[in-house]
Amino acid sequence: LISIGQLEQAKAQEVKKNVVLNDISQLKKKIELYKNFAGKKDISSIINRLGIITNESGVKIISLRPMNEEAYPVYVKYQFQISALADDYDTLGKFIANLENSDDLYIIDSAQIQSAPISNNQVSSEDGFEKLTLELKVSTILFK
Repeated sequence: LISIGQLEQAKAQEVKKNVVLNDISQLKKKIELYKNFAGKKDISSIINRLGIITNESGVKIISLRPMNEEAYPVYVKYQFQISALADDYDTLGKFIANLENSDDLYIIDSAQIQSAPISNNQVSSEDGFEKLTLELKVSTILFK
C-alpha cells in the first residue's frame, strides 16, 4: 500500500515536471520567434541589404568586406567591416538608424568616425565642410 505522504510527494514531483515541460515549451516558442525574426537568408542577401541601407541613407561605401564567421549549433554569426564616407553627422546618424531599424538583425560591434583623409579627392561635401569617414564592425546572425 502507498501512503498519503508518498502520494503527495509523487504529486509534487509531477507538478514540478509539468512546470519544467511548460518552460521548455515556452522556450521553444521563443526560439521559433527569433528564427522568424532573423530569417533564413544567405550571406549575399545580407551584403545586398547593407548596400541598400547605405544608399538610402546617403552614405557612400568605400569598402564592405566579410570578416569572422562563428558557427554555433543553431545559427552562424557573420561579422562585416564597413568603411563609408558621409557628408555630415546627420547622414551618419540616418545610416545607423536605418541599420538598427532594418527588418534584418544587425548588431553594431564598434564604430569609429574621423574626418576624411586629405589624400581623398572628395574631402569636402557640397557645403564646403570636410566629409566624415566611418569604420563600422557589424554582426548579423543566420539560422541554419
